[in-house]
Amino acid sequence: MATSRAGSSEDAPAVGEQVFTFGKVRVTGVASDVASSVTAIGADGVPVDTSGGGGGGGGAGGEAAGEPSSAAAAGEGQVAGGTGVDAGGAGGVAGAGGEEEVPVAKHVTPADVAPIDPSHDWFEYVGTRGVKVTKIGSCLEPMTKLEHLSLRSNKIVKMGGVENLTTLLHLDLYDNQLAKLKGTERLTLLTVLDLSFNAIRVVPNLSHLSVLEELYLANNKLTAIAGVSELRALRKLDLGANRIRRIEGLGGLAGLKELWLGKNKITEIGAGLCSLLSLQRLSVQSNRLEAVGGLGGLAQLEELYLSHNGIAELDAASLPAELSEHLNTLDISVNRLRSFDHIAHLSALTDLWANGNRVDSFGEVEKLVPLGRLETIYLEHNPLASDFEYRKRVAATLPPLQQIDADPCVRLEAPTRPESALLAKLDLDGATDTTTSAAAGAGQKE
Repeated sequence: MATSRAGSSEDAPAVGEQVFTFGKVRVTGVASDVASSVTAIGADGVPVDTSGGGGGGGGAGGEAAGEPSSAAAAGEGQVAGGTGVDAGGAGGVAGAGGEEEVPVAKHVTPADVAPIDPSHDWFEYVGTRGVKVTKIGSCLEPMTKLEHLSLRSNKIVKMGGVENLTTLLHLDLYDNQLAKLKGTERLTLLTVLDLSFNAIRVVPNLSHLSVLEELYLANNKLTAIAGVSELRALRKLDLGANRIRRIEGLGGLAGLKELWLGKNKITEIGAGLCSLLSLQRLSVQSNRLEAVGGLGGLAQLEELYLSHNGIAELDAASLPAELSEHLNTLDISVNRLRSFDHIAHLSALTDLWANGNRVDSFGEVEKLVPLGRLETIYLEHNPLASDFEYRKRVAATLPPLQQIDADPCVRLEAPTRPESALLAKLDLDGATDTTTSAAAGAGQKE
């Protein structure tokens, strides 16, 4: 392969060779050799050969360092992507009609990373394995029995290509680069939809997903709860780690069992939960709550997570009486609580997580004595936990406990002194001997 300054005299290329132009530099050689050897043009216009050290940074296709460009791998003779040549420059393969512009990097579809078998009902590819899918396209349409599609951790920016996969029951596009939720109008059989860790800002009306049971939209850019109120079959809704400020738009979800709203910007629970009569798990942790309310009517609630807020006290309305029958887990850790008022009526409670608060009196622990089923309590990082006999005192106050903080609660039974047992045995033996002797004496007198 030969290189020269553009404009200088040059012998005609040999058979099988072509002339390539890079700015002011002309390269003569076989296309595959040029694509693998020339990876950069110096400031003076001289090509830099890095064939021994791997490719440089990503080019137009944003490919990883050291990876060959898709164009070169396809034998098209273009120098792009991993070759480090700027896609916006004039470089390209000199064909019969002159220089050609370097094309935009080729999209990677599911068919490029795994075989498509029309007889299968399952397709899964995780982008952490290396090459990332950037477009779904139409390559999956031959899979007429496809029920489960998972393309996690890729770089898909649009949902185009899913609209014709009408047999899908489970669609998982977790951790991609989606900005819009669209293309689901014909996916009426979907029961699970996971679009977490994307960049979706608005949820459109999803009423056409009439049998959807689980919807995951965590870690997006949502500012409001919308589009889900008519999902009558929905059982689990995850909207955590968004930018939601109000609990609303849940009016028709009477069958919802799990609602996850952690890591948002919610300042009050309000009346937004009043219709969720089947709710069993509720998380509003890591928000901006300063008080607790709005839980009336949630008689089926079993787990309530309120940690990492700014709650200073619990009043009589915070945890209403209807919670007492089923609520077994209460997480109020990392708040500003100084007392355990209005908790003792929760008779089904087995786990109380109250670490990281401001409780400084063992008298507050005594308020929990009526909780006869309490098995686990977390109180570390409260002022009272600095007491030398903290664990011993808590265990003595709450006999049902099996765990204090992260450690099992071990109670030692009062030891039995060996000599006491021996004396008791001797006393018993002596009493027996005396009785026997007395009976014998009585017989002799007769």
